[in-house]
Amino acid sequence: MLVVMILIMKQRIWINYLMATIFMLLTFSCGFGGSEVARPVVMNLNADDDHDGILNGLDNCPNTVNADQMDSNNNGVGDACEYYEPLVAPMLEAPAFGSEVGFSWTDANFDEDGFKFQRKELGDANFFTQEILAPDTLTYSDNSLVPGVTYIYRVVVFRNSDDTEAVSNEISVTTSLANNVPPSGIPEILSVRKFNDNGNCRIEIIWQDNSTNESKFQIERQYFFGLNSSTVTTTLSRFNESAVESVAAGSGEERTYVDNMGGIPTNAQGIKYRVRASNNFGHTEYTEFMGNYDGRCN
Repeated sequence: MLVVMILIMKQRIWINYLMATIFMLLTFSCGFGGSEVARPVVMNLNADDDHDGILNGLDNCPNTVNADQMDSNNNGVGDACEYYEPLVAPMLEAPAFGSEVGFSWTDANFDEDGFKFQRKELGDANFFTQEILAPDTLTYSDNSLVPGVTYIYRVVVFRNSDDTEAVSNEISVTTSLANNVPPSGIPEILSVRKFNDNGNCRIEIIWQDNSTNESKFQIERQYFFGLNSSTVTTTLSRFNESAVESVAAGSGEERTYVDNMGGIPTNAQGIKYRVRASNNFGHTEYTEFMGNYDGRCN
């Protein structure tokens, strides 16, 4: 009886081993779970799988329709099927104040084409692009501010290859009213001289700028025809500071204006000039009239 039981157990062991061997053979030949083992797909280079008129072997996006074959970054992969990492929006940081407002921001991208520095006034619907900056730029200063105005700023990073943008946070800045006062320093005329410029009469006026917040100067010319005649006073120029020769920031700088003597009769006498500094909030007193030239070119 014992011998019969041992023989039966050995027979079951061999049967189990045989079944396991058959299962392993089926698994390696057909794949685990009975699924077919994946085989590599070979592309037919002479076919046109995406039906865009370009053979697979020549198509930079063989599975995506792109008859134009646009490849903005010239890396061999068409724009239509190339994957781009999404742009990360810059983080605009609190500005530094001075004579201008200086901004800085973070840049976590490596393939941007540049930045748009944008500004609008409080209440405006739309931002306008104040400056387009090169890739990897991290700072910008705005020096075109008006006192007492609230501006809202943002920075937009952009990439041309896939026409995408990412917009930063917005920062609000209100400029100070401290400069909303007229210029305080009256200019000082240093010299008035007449000279001949290739046969053309000219009179040069040089004065010292004694203000720091003027935006323009006003020059008046006065002449008369005789001691008993009335004087003629004309505002010659009302120009922005940037139009003045030798312009520089701050006070103590010399300014120059050349009068071409247009409109002065040749028999005029006692040609004189005076200057005052001005801005949007007022002006200084005029200087005293200086110069004593006639209208002849000699």
